[in-house]
Amino acid sequence: MGGRPITALAMVCFPDKEDIAILEQILAGGLSKMVEAGCTIIGGHSIRDEEIKFGYAVTGVVNPSTSSPTAEQSRETNCLFTKSLGTGVISTAIKKGTAKPEWIAASIASMTTLNKTAAEILCGAGAPAREGTLPFAVHASPM
Repeated sequence: MGGRPITALAMVCFPDKEDIAILEQILAGGLSKMVEAGCTIIGGHSIRDEEIKFGYAVTGVVNPSTSSPTAEQSRETNCLFTKSLGTGVISTAIKKGTAKPEWIAASIASMTTLNKTAAEILCGAGAPAREGTLPFAVHASPM
């Protein structure tokens, strides 16, 4: 967290049997977030797959004098999450048809909100380490 995105490659997996309008909505939503982040999409790759998958490979810049590696964290370092945890679990529940509407709405709100403002606040406050966190990282973290 704290880096500035510059360019991105889109990666899409999409089934033949799905309505292409769904793919158009996915790409339009992704583009709107990239524009909001000030990031230019320079290309991408797509393949046919049974399950819809979408993401970006992003390159950017970070100021090394204001960014500390995660290794500098200690057990005493406080952990502040700027995004909701559990969106992957909710995505799985959606696929199984067991997700409640309020879970879906909260998950979508979290996933479609940039970390940009949170990163600016944390970087400005001198947070000692900033990183994206996946569930296994929380479990394995020295915090």
